Amino acid sequence: MLADPDSIPDAIERIARRTPVTSGLSADKWRDVPLALRDRALFSAKVENLRVVQSIQDRMLAAVRDARVTRESPDGAPVDVLMTKSRFVREMRRIVEEEGLGPTGPRTIEDIRQSPRLGLIFDMAEKSAYGHAQRKVGLDENVLNMFPAQRLVRVAARREPRDWMTRWQEAGAAVGWEGAIPGDMVALKTSPIWEELSVFGVPWPPFDYGSGMGLRDVRRDEAEALGLVEPGERLAGDEAEERFNAELEASVRDLDPVKRELLKGAFGDQVKIVGGRAAWYPQAYREYYERANDSPQWNPDPFRIGAATPEAVRAASQARGTGRLELAGRDIRSPAGLLRHADDSHGPKSRETPKNIPMTPEDFERVPRICRFPRGAEYDGVKRTVTLRGEAPDGNIIRVVLKEGDGQTAVVQSVYKRKT
Repeated sequence: MLADPDSIPDAIERIARRTPVTSGLSADKWRDVPLALRDRALFSAKVENLRVVQSIQDRMLAAVRDARVTRESPDGAPVDVLMTKSRFVREMRRIVEEEGLGPTGPRTIEDIRQSPRLGLIFDMAEKSAYGHAQRKVGLDENVLNMFPAQRLVRVAARREPRDWMTRWQEAGAAVGWEGAIPGDMVALKTSPIWEELSVFGVPWPPFDYGSGMGLRDVRRDEAEALGLVEPGERLAGDEAEERFNAELEASVRDLDPVKRELLKGAFGDQVKIVGGRAAWYPQAYREYYERANDSPQWNPDPFRIGAATPEAVRAASQARGTGRLELAGRDIRSPAGLLRHADDSHGPKSRETPKNIPMTPEDFERVPRICRFPRGAEYDGVKRTVTLRGEAPDGNIIRVVLKEGDGQTAVVQSVYKRKT
C-alpha cells in the first residue's frame, strides 16, 4: 500500500514493539482480552505455534521497512528480494505446512494454510501499523488544526458491504455524539467515536476484518461548517492520546481473580500479573529495566523470566564452544543490579564503537523473548557462560549472556548488541 513517508518509522515501531503471543483463542474470544494486552500483542486467532507467529512478525517488519531479504533462487544462488504480500503468503504457507498446522476438514477462512487467511493476516497487520502511524501524524497540533476531522469512507469494494451507517449511529449514540455528527460519517480526530466504532477498540483503521473502509481528512472550513469546531478554536491532539493511553492502562489494572485466572489459562507464562495488573512479559521486563535505571538504590527480587524452554535448552546444547552451562531444569532470572550494569556499559548512553551498538529500551524489551526462544547460542568455556542470540527491532543481533546462579537458576549477566 502507498504510505505517507512520515508514517513509515512509526509503522515499523508499531510492529516491532508488539509481542508475539500464541493462544488457541478464537477471534471472538480475543475481543474479551483486556484492550492493552490485545493492542500490544501480535497474534493470529487459534494459532498456538510460536514459530508461525514470530515468522509473521519478521516478515511484516521486512514488508513495512520495504527491506530486501536474502532468499535462494531456483539455481541455488542467493538473491535479494522484497517482502511483498504474495511472497509473504508463499513463505508463510510453507512454514505452516512444515509445522503441520491447519484443520483437516474443508477449506475455510479459518484455515491458516490457505491464501485468503494468510492474505488477511498480511493486510490487517500492514493496515493497522500504518493506521496507527498516520493517526500520530494526524494528531500533530499543526496538522490537527488544519484538518481537525476525518470522514469514514469506502476505499475498497466488497461483495456484501456491511451497514456502516447503522454502526455509525450506534457508536455515536454510545458516546453521546461527542465530537461527531449523526447525518454524515464525520467526526473530530479526537472524538471517542472511533474507538467505539472499531471492533478492536482502537481509534484507527481498519475498524473490522476486511471492512474495505478507510479515513479521509476533512479541512477546517468544512469542519467549522458542520459545527464540529468553532472558528479560532485550537485543538490539542495530546489530550486524545492521553485519554486513549489511560483507557489502555485501565484495561489491565485491578483485575479480579476470575479475570486473572482466565488470562493465565489462555496465555500461561506469556503474561505476568503483579498486584492485579497484567502485562506481557516483554512489557513487564521493560518496566523493570526502566525502574532499575531510574532508581539506583532499588534492589528488588530478580525478574523471573521463567524456566528454560525446550527451545532455549536445544539452542544451548547445539552451541559451539568449550565448557557447558546446561540450561535444562534452570530458572532464568535477571537481577536489577546486573541490568543497571548492562545499561551503563551497553545502553542508550553508551558510546558506539565498531564492537558496540548502544541498546535501546526497545532492545532490552526483547530480552525475555530471546531467553525463551533464541535464534542461536554459543559458550564461553573460560567464563562458563552461555550467550543466547536474537534479533533486535532494527535487524541487528542482541546477545544475552547467562551465567550459573544459586541453585537451579541461570542469571542474566549482560546484554549487548552487535551488527548482523
